[in-house]
Amino acid sequence: MFEWLLNFLDRHRRAFQAACLAGLIASALLAARVRILDSPEKWMPLDSIRAWEVFSSHFDVGDMVAIGLHFRRPVRDDDLAKLKALRSELERIEGLKLVYDASLVAERIEGVPLTTLLDPQQSRRFSVYAGALWDLPSGPRDGRTLMTVCELKILPNTWDPSGNPQVNAVRRRVVREIQQVIAARRDEPQWEDVEFHVASGIVMMTELERRARQVAFTFLPASIAVGLASLLWGFRSPRALVTAVAAGGFAMLLVLGWVGARDGSVGVLTMAAPTLMAIVATASTVHFASYVADGPRGKTVSRATLVRHVAVPCLGAAATTGCGFLMLCFNQLGPIRDLGIQLFAGSLLAFFGVFAMSQLLPIRRARAASLLTHERLRRLAGAATARPHLTLALTAALSAAFVFFAWPRPADQPIGLYVDTDAFSFFSDEQPISRALAHFSSRNFGVYQLDVVLIPTQRGGADSRGKAAEQRADDEATARFSDAVSARSDLGVVRVLSTPAFRRRQAEFTEELARARREEGLGSYLASLARIPASAAIFADTFQNWNRDKLNEGAQRLTFLVNPNGAGGLRPLVDFVEARLPRDRFDCYVSGSIADSVTLAERITQGIGWGMACSVALMMALSVLLFRSLKLATIAVLPNIVPVLGIFGLMGLFKLPISSGSAMVSTVALGIAMNDTIHFMLRYRGLTRGAGQSTELAVRRTIEDLGRPIVLTSVVHIAGFSIFLLTDFQPLYHFGILAAAAMAAALVSALVLLPNLLLVFDRHPGAAPIAVQEKPRPLAEEVHR
Repeated sequence: MFEWLLNFLDRHRRAFQAACLAGLIASALLAARVRILDSPEKWMPLDSIRAWEVFSSHFDVGDMVAIGLHFRRPVRDDDLAKLKALRSELERIEGLKLVYDASLVAERIEGVPLTTLLDPQQSRRFSVYAGALWDLPSGPRDGRTLMTVCELKILPNTWDPSGNPQVNAVRRRVVREIQQVIAARRDEPQWEDVEFHVASGIVMMTELERRARQVAFTFLPASIAVGLASLLWGFRSPRALVTAVAAGGFAMLLVLGWVGARDGSVGVLTMAAPTLMAIVATASTVHFASYVADGPRGKTVSRATLVRHVAVPCLGAAATTGCGFLMLCFNQLGPIRDLGIQLFAGSLLAFFGVFAMSQLLPIRRARAASLLTHERLRRLAGAATARPHLTLALTAALSAAFVFFAWPRPADQPIGLYVDTDAFSFFSDEQPISRALAHFSSRNFGVYQLDVVLIPTQRGGADSRGKAAEQRADDEATARFSDAVSARSDLGVVRVLSTPAFRRRQAEFTEELARARREEGLGSYLASLARIPASAAIFADTFQNWNRDKLNEGAQRLTFLVNPNGAGGLRPLVDFVEARLPRDRFDCYVSGSIADSVTLAERITQGIGWGMACSVALMMALSVLLFRSLKLATIAVLPNIVPVLGIFGLMGLFKLPISSGSAMVSTVALGIAMNDTIHFMLRYRGLTRGAGQSTELAVRRTIEDLGRPIVLTSVVHIAGFSIFLLTDFQPLYHFGILAAAAMAAALVSALVLLPNLLLVFDRHPGAAPIAVQEKPRPLAEEVHR
C-alpha cells in the first residue's frame, strides 16, 4: 500500500508539488493568527473541568496574585503606614478588583494595632485571617511574613480552556504592573529589611509564555544546526542539507497553518514541536543520502528503486514515529495532547517534504564519511552476533531488573517509581517563583488549595421556619465536615476558609454592636455604630468569594489551605475529604490545585499504560502490513520495548518521579525507536524472503548496509533531544534527557538485540552458504547491477 501510494505521487509529481505549494501559501497566511498562550486553564486536567465549572458558576473565581512580604526584623505598628501605601498603589492598577492584607484588616475591619493582629496569642480571635494573610510562628523564627493578595476582576469566559484573548491580555498586564511596583519598592530604603516573594497561577502563566518565546528562538536554530552538522559529517552533500531544511520548514509551516486555521495557540510545550519535526526531516534525509552514497558513482538512481528501497521504509518509519507521538493524546493535560497531535501530523509531513524535495532536487552525489566504513560495520556485525543466546539471556535478566526497579512504590522508599504532578515543579529551584513557593511553604502558609462546594439538595419548606431549620441543619453538617478536615494537621491542613466561618464573623460584628449598647454606654455605642457596620460591610465585600452564592441556591464553599508535610503526598487528604463529604444533604464537588494534582497523578499512569498498549498495537499492525509476517512484526516490536523499560528502570533506581515531562517519553521513544527497526527489517526481509539468503548472512549484510544511516539517525535523535537541556522548564528538560538516553538504548537494541532475536527466532537456511559471499556489495550498488 505504501509503495503504491508513493509511486502514485511520483507519477503525478506535478500535481503533488502544486498541492504542497498551495498548502504552504495557505499555511503562511493562517500561521499569522497563531498566538502564544499558556493560561492556567490549558494546564487543567481533563477530568477536573466539570468540578471547576460548577465551582465557578456558584462563586467568583477570580485570579489572584500572592505577594509575600518577609520582614527580617520584628513587625512594628509604624509598618502599617507603608503597608497601606503599598496597598493603595496596587489598588490603582487597572483590572484589579480587590487588594487585601494585614493593614486592611487592622485599620478598616478589626480596628486594632498591627502588632495586636499579629500576636500569636490572638490567633484564635483572628483565626479567619491567621495563616492566610500572615504566618503563624511555631517557635523562634526570623521575622514574620505578611501576605498581600491582589484579586483580579472577573471577566467573561475566564475558565474557557481555549483561552480568551481579552482575559489573558489583562492577566499579563496586571502581573507586569504588579512586578513593576514590587521592583520599585525593593529600591527604596524604607523597604531594605523586607524581602518580596510573588507567586500565583497567572504569574506562572507569564513565566511559561516567556519560556515559550525562548524555546522558539533557541530550539529551532539549534535543531537545524544539529541536522546540518550531522548531514555534513555523514555525507557532505549540499542537496541533502537543502532537503532537510526545506522538509522541516514545510512540516512546521503546515502544522502552524493548521493551528492558525483552528484559531489555536502554542505554548512552551508545543513550541518544541518544530524542533522535533526538523529532527524527523533530517532522519529521513539521512536514509536518502545514504542510499545514494552507497550506489555506483556517476549513475542516477531510478525513481522506482528509490521509492521501493528508501521511500517506503521512510514512510513506514514516519508513520510509527507519528503513532508514538499521537499516543500523547491519552494524557490529561491539554498542552501535551496538542503536542501529540501536532507531532503526529508533523512526522508525516516531514517525510512528504523530503519526498517532494527528492523530486525537485534529487540527491545525486553524497560522499559518505570514512568513520563508518563497510569494513568496520562488518566487524561490528560479527561481534554483535557472536553469541546470540547469551545476548538474549543477558537482555532478559537486565529487563527483569529494570521491571523490579521501576515497580511503583511510595516516594519514601529507596527505589521504585512514583508520580509527581505538582505544577509548581515546572521551574528549577533557583527561579523566583520556586523560591517564593518554597518560602511560603517554610512559613506554613497553605501553598495548595482544596476547594469543596456543597450545594444543598433540600431547599426547606415553604415557610421561613422550615427554611431556617434546613439552613441550621446544613450549617451543622458543614461545620462537622469542616472541623473533621481542619483537625487533620497530619495531612498538611493549615487553615480553612469557609462560608460558615465568614458568616460567623459577620454575626460577631452584630454581637459586638449589641454588646457596646448593653455594656459600654451611649457614647461607646454611637462610636461603635459608626465603625462596626462599616467594618462588617468591608469584610463582606472583601471576602465575597466565600460569602455570596451567585445562583442563590445556598451553596457553601470551603477552601482548605494545605502545606504537605508527609511522604504520602496529597492523596491521603483527598481520600479523607471524599470519605467524609456530607453527601446526605449536599451535592458535593471537589476542585482546586490539590484535586487537580491528585487527578492528574491517577490518570498519568493510566495514560502511560494505555499509550504504551495502543502504541504497541498500532506498531504491530503497521509492521504486519510492511513485513507481511506476524513473526517478523513481533520480533521487530520487542527490541523497542527494552529501551523504555530501561528508562523507567533507571528512573526507579535513582528515584526520579514520573512527571508531566517524563510521562511523554515512553510512547515517543517507542515510536521513534521503531524508525531504525523498520529500515532494518525491510532490508532483512528482502534478503531472506526475496534473495533467499540465510539468516546469518542477511543479518550481517543488513548491519553492513544500514549501519551507517542507523547510527547517524540515532545521533541526530540523541542530539535533537539533548537540545531540550537548554531550557530550565523542567518537563521539557526531563523529557529531553530521558528521551536522549532512550535513543541511545534504542541504537544498541537495533544493532545488537534485534539481530540476535532474528538469529534465534527466525531461522532461514538460505540458498547459498556464507563462504560464497564473504564480501557482499553494498545494497545500492547491488540494486543498480
